[in-house]
Amino acid sequence: MDLPLVSPDTEFYNHQHDKSRLLTDKEALQLIYDDLAKQYQSLKDDHDEALGSLASADARIEEALASAKVAKQDRAEGAFKAEMDKMSQQLNKTENELAECQGLLDKQTKVSEDLARKVSSRPPSFLGRARREPGSEGPG
Repeated sequence: MDLPLVSPDTEFYNHQHDKSRLLTDKEALQLIYDDLAKQYQSLKDDHDEALGSLASADARIEEALASAKVAKQDRAEGAFKAEMDKMSQQLNKTENELAECQGLLDKQTKVSEDLARKVSSRPPSFLGRARREPGSEGPG
């Protein structure tokens, strides 16, 4: 079987047609490539921005946690100080009450000592007369 002979003109036109088709395909592929390159750059920029936002969010979270820890310590310290103030006030009140009681005790002790002195300064005969019944005879 013999292959049909192709004339040089036909071969030239076939090559021109193939070249034209390849150039058209190349242009289409170049457009697709350019579009994909733009999409890639856009995605890369979005990714970089997302990483930056994530780092910023992490920093804000750390700052918020530190702030919460400080606030918690401040609240605990405030409660501790409030309790200490309350106990200090109670102690002052108790000390004042103790001073009043000691003053009252001192007064009562003085009154008691004065009475004991008055009783001891009386003659013993007075004590004896106070014990006797009226009209009874006693020594003396």
